[in-house]
Amino acid sequence: MTARDNDTVGTRIRALLAARQWTQVAAAAKAEISPQRLHDILSDRCSPTVATLERLAAAWGVEVKELIP
Repeated sequence: MTARDNDTVGTRIRALLAARQWTQVAAAAKAEISPQRLHDILSDRCSPTVATLERLAAAWGVEVKELIP
């Protein structure tokens, strides 16, 4: 397994949360999604829809492509 194998949407979002020092609850509120949904994405339990990726990117001031490995 390479480092690239561990590059997931969840790991990229976790890195953004850490860089901004945001809690999952605050980040979910900014993106207007439920904290449970964000937790599931961060845990790679589910894949976010394009609409969810767009909300996350807009809330955090990044482009969607930055969230996709």
